Amino acid sequence: MPTDLIPRAICTEHSPHFTSTWCIDGLFGGIFALTHCGMQRYRRQNDWVNGLIAGAVGGAAFAVGTRNWKQVVGMASVFSAFAAAADYSVSNSMHLN
Repeated sequence: MPTDLIPRAICTEHSPHFTSTWCIDGLFGGIFALTHCGMQRYRRQNDWVNGLIAGAVGGAAFAVGTRNWKQVVGMASVFSAFAAAADYSVSNSMHLN
């Protein structure tokens, strides 16, 4: 079957960087969600600490491909701070209502 008959919806042949970026983002999202839910189940609490830990693990996993420990620690810190802030704001808004 000639390749010109394959629908344009399959974009792996035309833009491999685009799909690999989606794969990495999906992998990060999966690691983050798995860690967040695992910590929530282990600690039996739904607070900002779960986001802090999940952000650190996810950020480290996201940057581990660079093999530079400064970048791994930096990304873990940034993702951890954003996740903790998001969880904190959500938990505070739930308590106000």
